[in-house]
Amino acid sequence: MFHWGPSNEEGSEHTLDYVRFPMELQIIHVKRGIKSPTDAIALGTKDGIAITSFFLQVYFLLTNKCTSIKKLN
Repeated sequence: MFHWGPSNEEGSEHTLDYVRFPMELQIIHVKRGIKSPTDAIALGTKDGIAITSFFLQVYFLLTNKCTSIKKLN
């Protein structure tokens, strides 16, 4: 699941040291035998679901390699 916003200063659902990021990727893992994250919550299983989040940052980097790519076209 992706969360993003209107600018490079906001977008993530969560924060890291009170800082928001332009984008957040969440990967939801459900234990074998459980059909969905909602079922894991409804069943009250303590080890039925795990969510891993990744913050994504935008960097602008201009180098001479960009002109090399243009020449290939």
